[in-house]
Amino acid sequence: NDRAAHNVELEIYSKDGQKKWVSTNIRAVRNADGKVVLHEGTVEDITTRKKAAAIQEELSRIIATVPGIVYSFLMRPDGSTAIPFASSALHDIFDVVPDAVRDDAGPLLAAIHPDDLPHFNAAVADSFRSLTPWHDEFRVNHPKRGLLWVKVDALPERKEDGSVLWHGFLIDDTERKQLESQLLQAQKMEAVGRLAGGVSHDFNNIMGIVIGYSDLIAETLPPSDLNLCRILKIKDAAQRATALIRQLLAFSRMQVSAPTLMDLGMHITHLAEMLPRLLGEDIQLILSLDKDLWTVKADPSQIDQVLLNLVVNARDAMPQGGKLVIETHNVELDGSSVIMPPDVPPDRKSTRLNSS
Repeated sequence: NDRAAHNVELEIYSKDGQKKWVSTNIRAVRNADGKVVLHEGTVEDITTRKKAAAIQEELSRIIATVPGIVYSFLMRPDGSTAIPFASSALHDIFDVVPDAVRDDAGPLLAAIHPDDLPHFNAAVADSFRSLTPWHDEFRVNHPKRGLLWVKVDALPERKEDGSVLWHGFLIDDTERKQLESQLLQAQKMEAVGRLAGGVSHDFNNIMGIVIGYSDLIAETLPPSDLNLCRILKIKDAAQRATALIRQLLAFSRMQVSAPTLMDLGMHITHLAEMLPRLLGEDIQLILSLDKDLWTVKADPSQIDQVLLNLVVNARDAMPQGGKLVIETHNVELDGSSVIMPPDVPPDRKSTRLNSS
């Protein structure tokens, strides 16, 4: 076939020793008998193109290691948009591939949270008019990863046709936003704790007066007086209120540690009266308390804090409901104990709390 051609790219060296790339396009010319009589074709120096391709490949490798997206964003005078270039990380954040938005950025813009889209459009329009750097934060709805926060930084340049082309970076800022939200929540909880501590101290003083006057009145009444029972109920209610105050102080971490000898079973029984409100209706609370528990020396408020932490963690682990068992019994720790606090020596009698 006289028209058959072969294209080959070759690496050669020029007379001065420089390495070059050439593209050859050669075809065989045959005579009437079908014999090849000559070869003709062209040779093109493609060294510059090869170097550009190598630089582009190296640049692509570098861009792939950059956190986030390296991109170009184009807005034409008619308001239409495109993403002429974007690194492969575009798919991780917007769930679209770069080729899908090369001529039309519509699929990418559709992923922006509807509540953030007006602010996004206003920021782009302002940068388009003034050619000021574009800095913005907005949310993106990812079909698999959920709601993401992204942060963009880009510099604009005006093109001859009136379009503006931004070159910049876009990063996934979700983790930082979540940590920021957690910090704010922690600060709110700290403020609530301080408020609870302050109110609790004042309320505790009031309850001390109620309990004190209840004792004084009770001492003036004979055992047969019906009002004595009523006064004792007032005192009991005040003591219960004091116990609640102690729990608030423990929550606010403003309670000074005051270890005392205590009956752990009785303490848990009293605390359990308020736990159903914390657990909700879908979780059943079961107490399995050893009747012959040894007396323990501990700070009641810290015991309350431990129990409340166990209860809250167990509740969060059972979103569909279930059973929460608080169990106590006596144990003796020895050298073969699987789990042993570092500050508790072997052979020391202790009481263990189980939550399941």
